[in-house]
Amino acid sequence: MTDQHYRLTNVRPWGADPVDIAIEDGRITEIRPAAASPAAGDVDGGGLLALPGFINTHSHVDKSWWGQPWVSYTYSDHPTVEGWIANERAQRSKYDIPNALSTAAVLREFLRHGTTATRTHIDVDLDIGLRGLECVKAALNEVGDAIQVKTVAFPQDGVLRRPGVLKLLDEAAQAGVDYIGGLDPGTIDRDVEGQLDALFDIAVTRGVGLDLHLHDFGSLGVYEFRQVMRRTIDAKLQGRVNISHGFVLGTLPQNVQAEIVEGLAEAGVSWTTVAMGGTAPLP
Repeated sequence: MTDQHYRLTNVRPWGADPVDIAIEDGRITEIRPAAASPAAGDVDGGGLLALPGFINTHSHVDKSWWGQPWVSYTYSDHPTVEGWIANERAQRSKYDIPNALSTAAVLREFLRHGTTATRTHIDVDLDIGLRGLECVKAALNEVGDAIQVKTVAFPQDGVLRRPGVLKLLDEAAQAGVDYIGGLDPGTIDRDVEGQLDALFDIAVTRGVGLDLHLHDFGSLGVYEFRQVMRRTIDAKLQGRVNISHGFVLGTLPQNVQAEIVEGLAEAGVSWTTVAMGGTAPLP
């Protein structure tokens, strides 16, 4: 409802007393005690709770199986990142993933539960090319401007180990994604420097950000963090690089943990993660 003037009446910000909220061009301009009776054109909030829209900082709306039958993990007896990738790739065509209808359904479900902004990682690989990005764009046309979406071209099946993926990421950057992604350069591509050099080169050349999935533990996980921080400073991309997951940070001795956290702050690298069961508590 941008570029409009209207009043949201009888709502309770953070559970407080009912108020009326005046909105102009998408911004709150006035909050005052609720009027006895709404005026013509007002939107009646019915005394409901009013909160800022939730932000889902890490989603995969292009490949959600929302509304599809349950599909079990069948790759091996012990789930791994590689296994999840392989299992998904083996099943997705059967369920027509990605497609715009399921993507729009997920975005509407976000909205139904109060999420009004998300950053979504869109699979880019040799099988589907940029079709996932096209599906997300089509879904956004269906949903409209009710939800803000930042897009990441995500090479889930690897970057260097799949010749042609770097070209697809570059094409995605030119097609308007906000970020390009990467995944476990040490264990997936087995070339930390090679993967990161290639991704940072595209980011600098095309003027996009970076959002990197890092799941590796131990000294390798620490090394990847340090490499990302150094390259961010060298490339002058402070404020435009994010590390997703990064579970190793919860496993480190306190002094090393503090060093990495301070380094992230200095480099302007953000961190989005989750309290996943089975991993060490995060700082």
